[in-house]
Amino acid sequence: MKKGNCKNILYQHALELIQMGQVVVLDVRTSDEVEDKEGISGNIWIPVFELPQKAKQLIPNRKQPILVYCATGSKSIFACQILVDMGYEKVYNLQGGLKNKK
Repeated sequence: MKKGNCKNILYQHALELIQMGQVVVLDVRTSDEVEDKEGISGNIWIPVFELPQKAKQLIPNRKQPILVYCATGSKSIFACQILVDMGYEKVYNLQGGLKNKK
């Protein structure tokens, strides 16, 4: 199986991809983090520790580009690797997470 890759992108580039409708937006924050802070609208929420069980069901197209984010960028980079290992081909990590949202 062909392996995908994960690319770090900045918030402004992420917004461009979202506005063009080119990515699935995936929030991998914990439930506590989601309650405390606003995320990016139109996202799919799968906490990082549930990703291996739920990704195939909620994001069935492995060729669909996915933008992954969390609060600081640490969980999302881990989630990106999980997705790539599962065969997703185009995975983007929001570098620095929501803390770099400007």
